[in-house]
Amino acid sequence: YDPVVVGLSNGALILYEDNRTGRYRIYARSNSAVGPTFGGEVALNGADPTAPDAVNVAALRNGTDVFAVWETSTEIYFQRRFAGTWQAPRLAYRNTLGLSMERHPTIARRGDTVFVVFEEIENDVKNLYFIRGFQNGETWDSARKLTESTGTPEDARFVNAKNTLHAVFSDSRT
Repeated sequence: YDPVVVGLSNGALILYEDNRTGRYRIYARSNSAVGPTFGGEVALNGADPTAPDAVNVAALRNGTDVFAVWETSTEIYFQRRFAGTWQAPRLAYRNTLGLSMERHPTIARRGDTVFVVFEEIENDVKNLYFIRGFQNGETWDSARKLTESTGTPEDARFVNAKNTLHAVFSDSRT
């Protein structure tokens, strides 16, 4: 479901979610030459059958690196593909209260800093949050709320304009 295609210098990488085991997992497949043949699957969030469902992957490429983020019900995970090899996934954000859902992460990068915006739904109220990962996602700072909305902020995306990174989104405020 919901494939994301990332162009590589020598082909493409496809990331997607699948629930063939009864649990949603994020998978990646790449090809090393332009054409229809892709290599084997890599399960980014592992094969643990008790792990939470993972959905809504987003990705970007910078040089030979690929950065991916996805959600579980209360967490945002980050994973980097460096020199053709996926590093271990890192927890970028966890809602410690467990009272809300994290949804639809989007990702951007500037220098060695990774930026993620995501929706959080708590008590049927949706807000957008922002987190930063330093040293290419090795460490993450605390989440910052971007909206205090009576509406429904959603569909966040990053726009880079004149060396300034902007988070843009739709909102149905009343």
